[in-house]
Amino acid sequence: MNSSFRFVVFRSYYQLILLSILVFGSMKVEGQNINYNEVKEIKVLLEKGQKLFDVKTDSANFYWEKARKIIEYRLVKDKLYGSKVSLVHLNLLAETFTEIGRYQRNRGLPKLALEYYYKSLSCLQIGKDTNCLAGTYNNIGVLYHSTPVNLVKAEESYKKAIDLLCAIHKDTATGLLYANLGVIYSNKKNYKKALEYLSKSVEINKKQSKLEILAYSYYWLGNIYINAGKLDSAEKYLEKNLLVVSNFNNNLTSTGNYALARLAIKKNQLTKAENFAKTALRLAKNQSFPYLLMDAYDILSVIYSKTNNWENAFVFQKKYHHLKDSVDKYNSKNEIQQNQITYEYNLKTLENKLKYENERKKNEIIISNQNEVIHKDAQLRFVYLIVLILLVLIVFLALRRIKYKREKKELELQFQIIKTEQQLKRALMNPHFLFNSMNSIQNLIVNNENKIARTYIVKLSKLMRLVIEQSEKQSITLQEELDTIELYLEMEQLRFKDKFDFEFILKENIQKEKINIPVLIIQPIVENSIVHGIRRLKDRKGFIKIVFTLEGNFILCNVIDNGIGIGDKKKESELERNKSSFGIKSISDRLKNIAKYNENSEPLTLENLKNQIGEITGTNAVIKIPLINVL
Repeated sequence: MNSSFRFVVFRSYYQLILLSILVFGSMKVEGQNINYNEVKEIKVLLEKGQKLFDVKTDSANFYWEKARKIIEYRLVKDKLYGSKVSLVHLNLLAETFTEIGRYQRNRGLPKLALEYYYKSLSCLQIGKDTNCLAGTYNNIGVLYHSTPVNLVKAEESYKKAIDLLCAIHKDTATGLLYANLGVIYSNKKNYKKALEYLSKSVEINKKQSKLEILAYSYYWLGNIYINAGKLDSAEKYLEKNLLVVSNFNNNLTSTGNYALARLAIKKNQLTKAENFAKTALRLAKNQSFPYLLMDAYDILSVIYSKTNNWENAFVFQKKYHHLKDSVDKYNSKNEIQQNQITYEYNLKTLENKLKYENERKKNEIIISNQNEVIHKDAQLRFVYLIVLILLVLIVFLALRRIKYKREKKELELQFQIIKTEQQLKRALMNPHFLFNSMNSIQNLIVNNENKIARTYIVKLSKLMRLVIEQSEKQSITLQEELDTIELYLEMEQLRFKDKFDFEFILKENIQKEKINIPVLIIQPIVENSIVHGIRRLKDRKGFIKIVFTLEGNFILCNVIDNGIGIGDKKKESELERNKSSFGIKSISDRLKNIAKYNENSEPLTLENLKNQIGEITGTNAVIKIPLINVL
């Protein structure tokens, strides 16, 4: 049952979007101040991207980004965000955001994809386009549907889409949505609700002759009845599923035979089960879909075990595990490659921006020189003399201006290089931390602590993804920074076997979701507290307290630990002290470049904490972080 459900989740993620296009369609709107040539150009760009998406996804996104810039420029230029709203442009902008979201989803960045889907939603809400709104909610639901932890959000999105369609009397377009809701409730083991929604889907899709969605609903009805022990009802719906999908010869044909094989095993009809399983295997080989093959191998192994045909049982079980290992390795490799592709894409983007800036400045200099050419007056000698004087003066001024522009260009180029280097450095995780993490995972596996090792790997993967996503930004919300720090601390707790605890304290009604701060400021200080303060504690358990206080246009962050303190030469090597000082100075310099501080104010200070008899009891690092305005 788990393998079958896994297949349908994957299948629905990629195929339901195509089904949604047929269900929801598109809607034409009227607007004001419309440049139809411009609208035509935007539609051509969107179509080019759609044709290239399956072949060259980056090229497709280039056309969609170009369309987005044209639309946004038009909306700003004509001041149409206020009382005058062009519904045509808003509708095109919504479509553009949806396509860019599809591109981000394909890159393995669901968070960015969701961000663009919600931008599309905002445009459609202004235009009051209920039909397109429903389609967008369906897209959001499909995105959430791909991950089991987000099934509740997927359910909410599907229900919103259904409510919108029912409000405009388009109940006939809800068949796919009801089917998806049935699958969600089946996964929750709420079979009563699942049957209710799937039955609605069957009723609607029968009337509309939407056979593929109908087969999808029959398949899940059969599986629910198998789990409920109602085998006759299960057989009825699974046979209906096979009858419908025989028109398509797609993946559902294989899964239908697989489900009937499971049903036959339940009825102890092993010969019948073997025939269904072999049919499922043959169809799975034709489809070249690994999860279908895995299901077929697994169930054939079970059938041969029950008939005491141990040789065949062993053969198919071996094939199952071999294919499963290959799929697991591919998924792991694919995730690593996706992270590498994202990093290389960011690097290439920065290089292109730098190259474009250099070419633009060269063209400015050439155009400036061409515009300064003066025509000589050939009629009077006196005018010749005046022209000669003017030419000498112009050449002098031109040389000075060229020199000034060259110096300005060099300064701007240096600034751009520094900015690029900073962004690339923020995109890279500390190699020392990664090395320690890999060693920790290896030790856990060697010690047979597999459950903890899996938890550690999941947290490390999530932390790497957060750092990569945040490296694309100049600033993030305080909530996002807290999430990153908390994930990092949880990993260090696992690595050091709960050697310390930690706590966050936010004062004075700080709205952490609305406050923006520079990226990756606090985490290096927290790492400093663990590595140079708490790690060497022997007489007590470590504790880190991170306190946030709002002070004007700054956030004061106190990172307080009960470690060995600053400057303990006996417990810390000179190399480690130099690394710590360099890291602190780098953060301080970065903060100074971002904001202006008072003469007597330092953005980052460290001090030892002492008890009443003067013994060092820990360290307090005070970071004065400027708030970032986001337009």
